[in-house]
Amino acid sequence: MDKVKVVAMRELMTHLKRPSFWWMTFGMPILLLALGLAIAAISAFAIASSDDDEGESEEPPMAVVDHAGLVNLAQLNSVASNDVDVEDMAKVLDELEVRDSIKDWLKKRVFESFQPAEAREFYRSYPDEEQAEADLIKDELSAVLILDADFRNTYHARLIQRDRKEDRVSVREIEAHLRDNLLAELVSPDRVRLVKRPLTDLERTYLDPTTPPDELNRIMEGIKVYLLPLMLIMMMLFALLGTTDRMIRGMVEEKQNRVIEVLLSSVSADQLMAGKVLGLGAVGMVQLVIWNAGVILPMGMLAGIFKLGIGTWLVFGVFFVMGYFLLATIILGFGSLGANLQEAGQWYMVFVMLALSPMFMLPNILEDPTGLIARILTYFPLSAPITVVARLGSESIGWWEGTLSGLVLLGSIVIAIRISAKVFRIGILMTGKTPNPIELWRAWRHS
Repeated sequence: MDKVKVVAMRELMTHLKRPSFWWMTFGMPILLLALGLAIAAISAFAIASSDDDEGESEEPPMAVVDHAGLVNLAQLNSVASNDVDVEDMAKVLDELEVRDSIKDWLKKRVFESFQPAEAREFYRSYPDEEQAEADLIKDELSAVLILDADFRNTYHARLIQRDRKEDRVSVREIEAHLRDNLLAELVSPDRVRLVKRPLTDLERTYLDPTTPPDELNRIMEGIKVYLLPLMLIMMMLFALLGTTDRMIRGMVEEKQNRVIEVLLSSVSADQLMAGKVLGLGAVGMVQLVIWNAGVILPMGMLAGIFKLGIGTWLVFGVFFVMGYFLLATIILGFGSLGANLQEAGQWYMVFVMLALSPMFMLPNILEDPTGLIARILTYFPLSAPITVVARLGSESIGWWEGTLSGLVLLGSIVIAIRISAKVFRIGILMTGKTPNPIELWRAWRHS
């Protein structure tokens, strides 16, 4: 055990002392951040340019000749400037099953985001239709709407456009405005609001209290179900891509300059492989922790929004670590058979694809989390981490299934260490061309 510790510390300190490691560790997030800011700046510039272009080619206003005295032009232009009903959005947010502090924060953002834009003239009042028609001919107006003096009784109005080639002019907003004003003359404003929305005071009752209360919460549950497995996939890919290159490149260099033979004179192949896996695994974890430090706050917000408890994060972390070390052991063992990174990848890539196989079956797993496919992948060691986390997000896995899957995964790590150690012992002493499976089997039998 002491020799394994020495090898692990050697690998860890060797990489931590390299400037390239720290450049990669801190440079990658900075590069991604700079790239994200550049994309955001370009997008903002494009949107601003688009808004400027739209501003230059704004559709002219509609003229309103109101002989009936029904139109409140200031109110009508205000409604046309902002069609978003902020109060309705606030009611929707109230029904979300999240913490009150998060609800308040979302409401504040909504009210800030949907403040009325800069005043713009969508409708213009004219005392008579002759002047309005003259301005329409000069392209200063999009159309002319004329309300008869007896509109309250006849409901007769005229809409004048330049010609039939013009697009149909929408009268939806002004029609709603006229309807509200006509109703207000008959009943109180409160009664008008109730007539327009008779189900404002709606009491909801659910026979099944576990049923999500509305569509928005169902959408959030769906996001939560996909969130955990995708996070695990991304973290595992980042960890493996960063560690695999160092692991295989270092081993290939040691094979080529005969350092590996010197090391084997002091430690066994099993001890050397175990030390390398632990040491390089620690290097990968250091890098991953630094990269994840920048997303602690967003992850905390996600935990609050989606109500992810400590137990969920604990299971997530345990299966991530076990899945990582299982793959790292296999990669180091079978990667030792290659003389370079490309040849090494031909051996271990099949195991990586098996580990990521739940990603391709994620819709099936989430649609039927207790089905045959989900259960098989839960107990298959390489696919267990992602599958268990996916089922955990959908709350469809029992504690005994998770425990059994973890024990299977732990036992598989022990078996993988033994098998990979033997393959590692064969690979590090082989020179020349990379063996094919038949040659590997022969070497296995005689080792």
